[in-house]
Amino acid sequence: MKKHLKWLAIPIVLVLLVFAISQIDREELVRSVQQIPWWLLPALFTFQIVTQLFVNLQWFYISKLTGARLSFGQMFRINCHGIVYDSVTPGLKVGGEISRAMRIRETGEVSGDKAAAMVALQKLFFIATQYMVLLVAGGQLHIALYLLALPLLGAIVVVFFIPDIIHAKMTRMKQPKRRLIMRVHRIILALLDQMNSLRCNKKGLINLTLLSIFIWLLYPAKLYLLAMFFSPTITIFQITAITFTAYIIATLPLFPGGLGGFEGTMTALLVSAGYVVSDAAAATIVFRFVTFWFLLLFSLFCIGVYKIIDFRKKRGL
Repeated sequence: MKKHLKWLAIPIVLVLLVFAISQIDREELVRSVQQIPWWLLPALFTFQIVTQLFVNLQWFYISKLTGARLSFGQMFRINCHGIVYDSVTPGLKVGGEISRAMRIRETGEVSGDKAAAMVALQKLFFIATQYMVLLVAGGQLHIALYLLALPLLGAIVVVFFIPDIIHAKMTRMKQPKRRLIMRVHRIILALLDQMNSLRCNKKGLINLTLLSIFIWLLYPAKLYLLAMFFSPTITIFQITAITFTAYIIATLPLFPGGLGGFEGTMTALLVSAGYVVSDAAAATIVFRFVTFWFLLLFSLFCIGVYKIIDFRKKRGL
């Protein structure tokens, strides 16, 4: 039943998206885009590359804390492949995480369970800090988002603060017979091991949390730089709430990379904040291009460069 509802939701969202686009005056949209100063786009591209380097630093830091033998450059290459898979995977972007886990296992000389646990650990930190920032900055959000965030935060807090207790209980459990369930069981145990080690490393835990919060704050900062040209009165708190709400909606597994849901949500929220529809759409389109399409093209370019380097090494050039 749920599967059928999911597929029914796709054409509904498509129709709503097409309707929303049809309501935008194209000439007004072009005029809105032309309001953006010429220097801002390369500045946003640079900002996005810097953001991605900090994300890579987070991955590299996690790899060091969990014992994987990965250099910053190796992790950057793994992440480039992960971003490409993320871009074609609906919603939660599981494809990118699977790609990262496989490449971490091969490159970092760790077991598959440990590689999967490392990916889960990064996702855990990213989701936890995303909701932390959202709850602080999102005073104007609907109560439903708080109701969604609080159980997730509660589950994350449990994993963060009592991993040893959960690990002990899972170890005493009867081993599952099904291969898939057994594999998931081992991955969870490996994740709890990593969490327990990290919990004992207070400095590493604090640094990783602060780094994750800083990375998330870079996203509304980019939108704020863009949105202020259309409405300088909008506050950074409003922009932060809008940015994170759009990203949460984008996690719904409907379209690759959250396309459609993200754009529609951000445009609607900007309009509700007082923007003209064409200005809201222009800000959303440019922001999405910088954070999604440009990042995809940049990652493909980096993968191409790595392929050329590998080819030259094989030929002895």
